[in-house]
Amino acid sequence: SVTLNGRHLKLNEDFTLPNVLTPVTRTGNVSFPPQSFGFIVLPNFKAKACQTAYSYL
Repeated sequence: SVTLNGRHLKLNEDFTLPNVLTPVTRTGNVSFPPQSFGFIVLPNFKAKACQTAYSYL
């Protein structure tokens, strides 16, 4: 099963994906259940590693 933002997801009756663009704004700790994965969006974080282009050639 798939859970997103605390909601169990399932296909629509016509086998299309449900709308998953629900904005969530929270502060505090982040945790994930065992054997799962997740994505965290940090708007305007400006991490230096994400702003620098590296050439490996």
